[in-house]
Amino acid sequence: MMRISIFTLLLQILCLLALNTAPLHANKEEAEALLQWKINGLSSSLLDSSWSVNNLTNVCSWEGIICNSDGYVSELNLPHENIRGTLEPLRFSLLPNLTRINLKNNSLSGVIPSAISSLLKLTFLDLSNNNLRGGIPEEIGSITRLQVLKLLNNSFQGKIPPSIESLKHLQFLSLEMNQLNSMIPFELGLCTNLEFLYLDHNFLTGELPPSMSNLSKLVDLDLSSNSLSGKLVPHLIANWTQLTSLFIDSNNFTGRIPSEIGLLTQLEYLALSSNQLSGCIPSNIGNLKKLSQLDLHKNHLYGPIPPTIGNLTELGLLELSKNYLRGSIPPEVGYLTSLSAVLIMSNLLHGPETLSIFCNVTSLSGLIIADNKLSGNIPKCMGNNTNLIVLVLHGNQFHGDIPKSLCNTCHLQFLVLSNNYLSGVIPTCLGNFSNQLSILRLDNNNLHGAMHREFCSSTPFKLVDLSHNSLSGVIPSCLGNLSTTLSLLDLSMNRFYGNIPEEAFKGDVLQVLILGYNEFEGLLPRTLINCTVLKVLDVGNNGLNDSFPHWLDVHPQLVVLILSSNHFHGVIGSNPTTKVPFPMLRVLDLSNNHFTGHLPEYYLLHFYWDYK
Repeated sequence: MMRISIFTLLLQILCLLALNTAPLHANKEEAEALLQWKINGLSSSLLDSSWSVNNLTNVCSWEGIICNSDGYVSELNLPHENIRGTLEPLRFSLLPNLTRINLKNNSLSGVIPSAISSLLKLTFLDLSNNNLRGGIPEEIGSITRLQVLKLLNNSFQGKIPPSIESLKHLQFLSLEMNQLNSMIPFELGLCTNLEFLYLDHNFLTGELPPSMSNLSKLVDLDLSSNSLSGKLVPHLIANWTQLTSLFIDSNNFTGRIPSEIGLLTQLEYLALSSNQLSGCIPSNIGNLKKLSQLDLHKNHLYGPIPPTIGNLTELGLLELSKNYLRGSIPPEVGYLTSLSAVLIMSNLLHGPETLSIFCNVTSLSGLIIADNKLSGNIPKCMGNNTNLIVLVLHGNQFHGDIPKSLCNTCHLQFLVLSNNYLSGVIPTCLGNFSNQLSILRLDNNNLHGAMHREFCSSTPFKLVDLSHNSLSGVIPSCLGNLSTTLSLLDLSMNRFYGNIPEEAFKGDVLQVLILGYNEFEGLLPRTLINCTVLKVLDVGNNGLNDSFPHWLDVHPQLVVLILSSNHFHGVIGSNPTTKVPFPMLRVLDLSNNHFTGHLPEYYLLHFYWDYK
């Protein structure tokens, strides 16, 4: 009995020794495989010290290597390390215990080798944000334990391999921002555990396969920015009841928005914009009470805006621009106290006093309802919206005065009221009520009065357009206070008079100056020579009396020079200041003046070469 017990004990010891040496042998094979990959395929200073032939027995301590409890390499984790090279030299078959590969945000190139199919235990593969190319290999379907596959932002082409149907455990598939140019395969709809599917920003074509109705666990679906077509089939929509995000914008989908959209009660983001959808907005869209963003712009939708939108109490963004919507904006929209931005440009909306429904939506930061047929006065209560940053109402039929109460919106950065029938004077406070106002467009109205000195305040104007009104008076010389910010000033088609003040234009950021069709006289201000990035100068149809401004010929970016219908005189270009005068000039109008002599040929050379 004693001898049997000793023999048994010795046998057990030998077995243990054999087991304990297996990982060491495996470690060496794994280490050699990784080292050969580094030598033949990678360039990275990060790996130079730890991935070494002198450190083969300690592979688990190498940078980016994680081993399992048995000592085998189980994870390759090297994101954001600027690693260059390819995957082809890596002998995947010698790393059979890998469960995770994370090589995102590097500079890997080449293709995904078919040998990756030997990683039968792999559950996580992230190669996103690299320079990989070629096709997604069919062999990817052999990695049947995959749960997460991220290949976004590479240069993959071709098709989504049908073998993807074998990935029954796949929950997260991210193939966006590549160059995939096939139809979505039927087999994708057999990955019934998918929760997150991102195929956006590719060149995918065709209709959505009916099998996608099987993807009932989807939480996020993004198919935007492709060339997908066909109708939004109701039975597809009806099965996606777990969706919180649905982005299918920027495609070629046609037909109506199915009423089944109302079944997706978990939706927080819905983007169907930039398609060819038609019909009315379904009223049961009001069932989506968790919706935060609704974007239907640039379609062919018609009919009224459904009042049920007033049920979307969590809505922050409402974007319905560039459709054929009619009627008035339903007052129920004014109950949406979480609204941050409303964009309903380029529709057929009409009705007076429409804007007043937004007066109590104090959360609004952007209100853009341009190019419609809205009428009436701009209500004084718009000044209640003290969080407004953008107010754009151009291309409507608003009339009456610009309310002074708008000056309560002290965070305003963009104010665009052009192409209406507004009258009266520009409120004095518009020049200094906000230290953030950079865009002011009041053009194409019936405004009168002077351009007051408040425009010279600390307001950092970048663009001021007061053209096509009946404004008068002189340009305040203190406009020079804006010399570090103002890039465009358009005062054309008014009744301004007097000299153009030298002090007003002395900065080096002014790009466009349009003063045509006024009553200015005197000389062109010589301070314009300081405007070194000037591209457009239009002073046509005034009473200016000066010689040809040859001193402007050094401006390297001047494209348009209009001096027509003034009292300019003398010889043109008699004294150029540079060897290549006006190098970018493409529009030159000197008509109806008193110039003499010939037009110098060197002013026309660039016109000739453009024609050639």
